[in-house]
Parts: sequence; C-alpha cells; structure tokens
Amino acid sequence: DAPSGQIVVVAPTPVQERVAQVVQLLASGPNTAERTLQVFPLKPRMADTPSFLKSLQALSPTHVLLEINPITNSLVAIGTADELKIVQKQVQELIEKMPEPATQTSALYQLKYATTLSAITVLQPLVPKATLVQDSVTRSLAATATAEEHSKIAALLKVLDQPAQTNQTTKVYQLKSGSGQGLAYVLTAIMPDAKLFGDRESGAMLASATEQQHEVIRAIVEQYGDSGQFQTRVFTIERGDARSLQAAIAEWNNRIKVTADRGSNSLIVTASEEELKRIEGIVSGIENSGMGQQETRFYAVRGSSPTTLASALQLNFPKASIAGDTSGGGIFVTGTPATQLHVKQVVDQENTSPNRQSNLRAFHIQHIPPPEVARSLIEALGKRSTASVTFNEDTRSVFVVGIADDHQLAEEIVKLVDVPRHERIFRQLKVFPVDGLDGKTLMDALSAAFHDEPDRVELRHDFSTGRLYVFGNPSQLSRAEQMLQTLTPEPRSLQVVALGAQDPYSAKEAIDALFTDTPYNRSPLVTVDVDHQRLLIKATADQQTQIRNLLSQLGATASFDSTSLEDGQGSGEIGRIRLVPSVGDSARLLDQLRSIWPAISPNPLKIVQPHQSDAKAASDSDAQSEQAAQVDAAAETEGQNHQSQPASDGTHNAANVVIVVGKDQWTLASEDVQALEQLERVLNVIRNPRAQPILSTGNYSLYLLQRTSAKEMESTLELLLKPSDQRSSRSADALRRLKIVADERTNALIVSGSAADRRLVEDLLGVLDSEELLGRIQSMQPTTIVLESANAERVEKLLKDIYRSQLSTSSSRRPLPIPEGVSSEVATMLQQLNAQSSGPLVTITADEPTNSIIIRAPRDLTAEIQQFVQSLDQQTADTPSRRVELIRLHSSNVKSIEQALRRLLVK
Repeated sequence: DAPSGQIVVVAPTPVQERVAQVVQLLASGPNTAERTLQVFPLKPRMADTPSFLKSLQALSPTHVLLEINPITNSLVAIGTADELKIVQKQVQELIEKMPEPATQTSALYQLKYATTLSAITVLQPLVPKATLVQDSVTRSLAATATAEEHSKIAALLKVLDQPAQTNQTTKVYQLKSGSGQGLAYVLTAIMPDAKLFGDRESGAMLASATEQQHEVIRAIVEQYGDSGQFQTRVFTIERGDARSLQAAIAEWNNRIKVTADRGSNSLIVTASEEELKRIEGIVSGIENSGMGQQETRFYAVRGSSPTTLASALQLNFPKASIAGDTSGGGIFVTGTPATQLHVKQVVDQENTSPNRQSNLRAFHIQHIPPPEVARSLIEALGKRSTASVTFNEDTRSVFVVGIADDHQLAEEIVKLVDVPRHERIFRQLKVFPVDGLDGKTLMDALSAAFHDEPDRVELRHDFSTGRLYVFGNPSQLSRAEQMLQTLTPEPRSLQVVALGAQDPYSAKEAIDALFTDTPYNRSPLVTVDVDHQRLLIKATADQQTQIRNLLSQLGATASFDSTSLEDGQGSGEIGRIRLVPSVGDSARLLDQLRSIWPAISPNPLKIVQPHQSDAKAASDSDAQSEQAAQVDAAAETEGQNHQSQPASDGTHNAANVVIVVGKDQWTLASEDVQALEQLERVLNVIRNPRAQPILSTGNYSLYLLQRTSAKEMESTLELLLKPSDQRSSRSADALRRLKIVADERTNALIVSGSAADRRLVEDLLGVLDSEELLGRIQSMQPTTIVLESANAERVEKLLKDIYRSQLSTSSSRRPLPIPEGVSSEVATMLQQLNAQSSGPLVTITADEPTNSIIIRAPRDLTAEIQQFVQSLDQQTADTPSRRVELIRLHSSNVKSIEQALRRLLVK
C-alpha cells in the first residue's frame, strides 16, 4: 500500500515466515551499512586521464560510487567505511605506479597573412588537448601545450600562414527590385572568399570578386530583378472568416503580403497577377460553399444542464452557434436546417433517456423487517445521492425514488440483506470509513485475505463518500476491521499557532523543509493567516511536537492554543508555556519586572536562574530612562484591566508565573494563560521599544508623531519599505499592500496593512521618532572657533588638560535598537550612531593655518567650551605680550631705522 508505506501479504503460515525472513534479510544485508563520502586528491592532470578511472573502478568494490572532478583535480568516492579503505589503498597504489604527465608550457605565435580565427579553427581538431587563445588586433596566437604539441602547432602554422593568391576586382550592381543587403547575404554563403556589401534602401550591391565570380553574380542579379510586378487587391469575405483565410494564405505562400480587416471582414492582398488570380479562385470557392439559409430555434431540455448540453453540441457542430439558457431550461441553436434536425434528435433522445428521470421502484422483502432494509439502504446511498427511501410494514415493501443508478445499487443491497433467517444469522452489513487510504489497494488486499473463505465476503467501495461496505459474518467483519486499523494512518488534529513577530511564510517554509522526506499524504498541512499573524497546522501529535521544537529553535515566540479544533480536547500544556529569546542584561531586566509587575497583574513572579559568581554590572540610570518610561506606559495600560477587579481575585488565588532564565532564551510558564500573555507583551516592549497606536480598527492604525514631521516620515518609510527586485515575490506583494498616509493637521500617520507589516512600522517609528536619535544627530556636530589673539596650539593644550576626563569617557548612552526586517540602509545608519556613542564624549584639535580650534561634542558641552575659548582669546588681546611683527619699509634705509630703534629702546 503506497500511501501507508506498508506491504500486505496474504499467504499460508510457512510462506509468511519466508517473507518475514526475506524482509529481515533486506533490512540487515550488506547494503544497509551507512554510506559516507570521501575526497582523494590526485596528481596534476591525472583527473584528465580516462584510464585512471577505469582502472580504479575495476579494482574497487562494486557498490562504490566513483566520480572524477577535473576542476579540483580530485576523486569523490561514496561507500561504506570498509569500502572506502579499499578505495584509498588502490588510489595510493595507482598514484605511485602511474607515470608523471608531460609538462605544459606556453608560447606566442605571430601570424603575418592568416587570420587568428582561421588558425584556431584548423588547429583545435588537430591538437585537442592544447589551450589556444587568439588576439585578432596583433594577429597573434597564444598556445599552452606540451613540447610535442608545440612542434606540431609550429609546423601547421608555417604551412597555414602564407600570402593569398587572388585576382579580385570590384564592381557595383544595381538591382531592379528587392534588397541589396539580402542578396549580398545570400551570395556570401555561396562565395565565402568574395567580399560583398549591399544597401537595403537603394538596392545597390558592391562586390569584390574574381572574373568568374562576377559572371555568376551578374546572372543572379538579372534573374533577381525579373520577379514581376506586384499588385494590390481587396477581397470581401461574406461567409468565411478573414483572419482564418489570412493565416491559410500566409502559410501557403510566404511571399504574398496579406492583411485582414476585421471590421469589414475583408482581405488586402499584395502579390503578382498570377497569384492574385489563384487567391480570387480560393475566395470564390469559399463563398459558393454555403450550406443554405441559417435559422434560430429554441429546444427545451429536461433532466440535464442546458449549459453542459450546449457545450457538448458546440463541439460536434462547430459551424452552428449554440447557447444554453439555464433560467429558461433550454438551448438556442442558430444553424442550417440540417444542423437543426440533428440537434433536435439529440435533445429528444436526452429528454426521453430513462437514466435522467427519477422513478419509483418497490422492493418486496421476504425474510427480514422492512425498517432494517430501509436503514441499510439510507446508509449505503449516503448524502451524495438525492434518492429517497421509505417502507410499508403491512405490505413488507421498501420504496426507492431515484435514478437508474440508485435503483441498481438498492437492488444489490436488497439481495445481500434479504436472505432467510438461518443463512442471515451470521451475516451482516458494516460500513467502514476509509478516508486517506487507496480504495483499490484495500479491495485487493481484503479480497485476497478472504479468497479461500467458505462463506463469501461481499465488498464494495464508494469513492465519492470514502466508505467501504463489507457484508459477511461477525468473524469476517472483525478480521476486516483489524486489517483496516493496521492500515489506517494516525489521526490528525488542527492547531492554531500565533507567531508574534516571526514571519509566517518563513515559518511555513521551515516546516515544509522539516518534512521534505515525508510522503505527501502524511505531511502536515500548514495554512498561513497573514492578517492575524498565525499558522493553521493540521498534523499528528508527534508532528505537532516536532513543529513546536522547530519554532523554538527559530526564535519565534510561538503560542499554541490549548484546544484542538477537531476533537475539542487539548493537552493544555502548549498554551501554558512560552519561549522568548534572551533579552540582554538579565539582572537589570529582572529588577524592572519586579518593580512594575505588581501594577500589571496580581500573579506573583517566581524566577529560576542559574547561580552566577560574577557580580552584577551596575545599571546606568540614563540608559534605562527611556526604556523604563515605555515599560511604565505598558504597565499602566495593562494595569487598567485589574483596577476594577474585586478583592476575591487577590494574590493568594492567582497562579504563579515562573520565569526560567537561560543563556539563549527564557522559558515562561503559568497556569494563568492571560497573565502569561501579559508578561510576554511586557518583555517584547522592553526588547523592541516601538511606537504604540492611539487607535486601531481592523487592519488600520493611527500613530501620533512627537518629534518628526508626518509628511517627511511618510516619504522615509515609503522609501525604506518600497519593494525591490532582490526581495522574494511573496514579501514584495506583502509590502505593496502596505499603505502609509500622513495627516499634516494632527502630525499623525495612518497605516493600513497586516499585523506583521504594522509591527515593522511600529519598530521603525520607535527608533526614528525617538528623542535619543534626534539628540544624537543634532548634538554631535563639529564647531569651529576662530582665534583673534590667542595661539591655537596653546589653547588646544590648555583645553585637553581641562577636559581630560571628557576626552577619555564615552557618552554612556544605551545603543539604539535595530528592528528586525528593516533594510540594510537603515541598519547601517543605526550602527553608525551606536558607534558614535561608544567613542569619547568630546574631541578637540587645532588648525594652525587658520589659527582656529575645531571641537565635536554635545550641544551643551560645545557652548561651554566655546565660551571658555572666547574668554581666553579676549584676555590675550587685553594683556600685552611679546610678539613679532613684520613692517615693510617703502623709502627709508633699513640699517638707519634699526640704529634709531636701538637707541630709543635703550633709553
């Protein structure tokens, strides 16, 4: 049985034992050992030697697969461990015994007369193992080959590179009609050594050839120009189709230009006079082949679908027009009288067919009560049949109203059931559902199993309802039931999985890859619900467990519902456990949870974490301020649901929420599923702080922006989320459905899309509209301070001494989170901002040519340094100091001025 992957054997006990031995032998034979792959390196050019692989295959075991890879010069072998050891030994022996291949060298050959292309064309078949490369510009040929091949190449090129002996002349030919370019192309194939050029517009052709070739060209040009004059005529088609006739003429003669005018149903033909006469005869023959005047009639149809009957008749009468009228219960036929006669005969035969009419048939019951027979008939006919069954106990009759097929089935069942009491006491009818199994395989297996039974077993399979009818004694029915239980596949249940932020299509592809080797009818069925960010999975219990483990490894915060949609029962353990990825500093996060959780839920927290000997790192209040504010906002929202609860819902009645802190992920568990969902949402807010909508309805959400312009944010998001060619077609279609509209009046964004798309927008808004990002972009700008009096280098040293701590201390800001699913451009920008945060708080440098100070620091620190530098510059200007100035003299003597100044300064 191919669907269930089993073999059904019906045979005596000795044969069954032999079959079991054969199956066991096949399962434990020599070919069942695990096969592995091993790669053996070879000597240079050994992979190109055909004899090497043939010799190795003759010396290796039969079941070993050997393959040569000439690119890596290696041998790939697939087999068991023992077989690979034999292959390794044979490879080593062959490598040692085989001679070294000839060494290849490269050489350059210069040609004088022959072309490089013709040289390669001649040499390649004669020296196939050599590598030849041409340079048509320098008329040179590079060859990589052995010494023997180089000598052969040199000898061949010496014979080939000879001057051409030719007596070609050039003439111009003018064509009477046709294209000179086309004729030149045809003649080039006939005379490859001649040089021909044709002009498509003027019909002229330039030819450089010998005198003999010119004679041939002249004769061809004269014949080419005498093709006759073409004429154009219009043929009106009344009874045929102009487009069909156009295709037929074009296929008959491709030189004729035919155009069909659909509006007037006419043909425009350009051809010679002789061809036009032939086309005129064809059109006349079509026009005179009419079958008479056409007429339209209506035929009533009873017991059948008028549309289906019209489609069937149209195939048999293609020249007629037939349409079905469902509301009127008939068909309209437009055609010749002969066609009308044939259609009428078919319709009358269909209307009078006894198989299409429901009739009443009575069955007289002799041996058993009529209600039992009626009950068996109703169960056998099933819901697919429109037949009705009733009975009359007084006359011991069963009445069936239905078509002929229903009457035939009812007659067979009555014969099986209505038997004398002593024969029927051990025989009864039983119906088995066989959904998911091959009915033919079941019938063959059961027929073979009961072949030698003294009491014959009646079997019938209904493909439309998926039921198997078995009529036999209790022992036979019990054996049939046992066989069906063995072949019946494991039952499946339907689970709804909420994925959180995980892409549902990626999760579906991962699940499909997990069950790639599973037969199709046994694979789980996965349906994606994009709007609600969840998966509908129909699978067995074992497959459901594998899927849960797979989603946990993918890092998805998958939430399984606790109730099966098929049987109404569930384990309950699936909905009470959550797996979330690790969220960074566990100690800091746990402190935040302990402080805000009592305001959100009355359920007490119970934290389980491994013992850590290292001291906890001190938390930075500046880095936690924004995150704590977002968590407090989420806590306030969640806490509103509990302020109105009565005192009976106190902590002593609430279930514990257990948090198991792991290295890569946290495990959340609780009997209270609602509290578990609240804790998971709080952790998501802490991990990925994002903007929260002030209003959501259906697939629409409204977001108020606080620090950026709504119009600019709309353009930025559309640019970032615009589908690109590198994205898959599925993700591109999803992004095309995402709509973002800016409302400038309220500085808000209206977003329409699925839950996953809106969550991505919220993550981006949480970063792009944050005060921290805006402060980083605006505050860290370089500033230049020009000095009028003070020296720039001296001021630089002074500033570095004063702000020594700021120069060696980072900004201590919390890194900006990078949302999942954003483009590479956004991720790069956020990474650069985080890199700036890890650098020093201030940088100072002096520009000596301009005597200025350049600083880069936050705005408040920049203002402080700028004020301090200006005060230093002012003090330098107010306090005299020794300076050197250069004074240019125009007419006085330099030495005389120097002596005068010295005398004055001495005094």
